[in-house]
Amino acid sequence: MNTDALVSVRLPRSVVEFIDYLVRIGIVDCRSDALRLALLYKLKNLGYDVDVGKLEEFLAKLRGLKGES
Repeated sequence: MNTDALVSVRLPRSVVEFIDYLVRIGIVDCRSDALRLALLYKLKNLGYDVDVGKLEEFLAKLRGLKGES
């Protein structure tokens, strides 16, 4: 049984443009991945036990992007 659910959110245009930029340069595969990772990051910072494998991979890519600037 599939336990996925569709969630719709409104975000400021600048946030959507940044997410689209992350997709364009290959940091994430799609907008949904960026939103999932942002949610995992927030939950982890709130003290919830989350699987940090994908999150650590994403953060490493972001750190690499920052180093290229």
